Amino acid sequence: MKTAILLLFLLINSFFGKSEQSWINTRISSTVTVSFPSKPEHQWSKKETLYAYATDQVSLTVSVKALSEHLELTPNNQRSILEGAVHGFSKNQGTVLYSNTDIILGTTPVKEIHFQVKHPMHTSCTTGYTRYFVSGRALYTIQCFFLVMKNEQGEQVKNLFFNSINISM
Repeated sequence: MKTAILLLFLLINSFFGKSEQSWINTRISSTVTVSFPSKPEHQWSKKETLYAYATDQVSLTVSVKALSEHLELTPNNQRSILEGAVHGFSKNQGTVLYSNTDIILGTTPVKEIHFQVKHPMHTSCTTGYTRYFVSGRALYTIQCFFLVMKNEQGEQVKNLFFNSINISM
């Protein structure tokens, strides 16, 4: 019995260890990198750059929107930008905001929200997390949506994704 439990533990550990090692570090901009489980889709327009990756369990996205060149990026203005992003997201119909937390990544102020929102493909709800921050002259939105009921594997993917965010000045 102990051998079977040990083999199961080693199998699970090797699976998660390999998935962690195979993540692809993606340069989002000159100051930001984020890792994805494999190469994300990349789309861009005049207003936004988007990186996206999805499995049957989670959807991971990074969105970068340029800020106005006329906007002075003081700490107060940056805080207002982050609060405006959270407010804009949370006022969507059907959104339930569970938490709105201020954190610091390195020296960068970040807003992290945990929420429930109606799934865009069907009538059920899904939960997710978003981190907002300003780097350079851009607003970054980094999201993890749970496409099925939140579970340990999806939570591990979210943690690896969010912990991979690297902001350099």
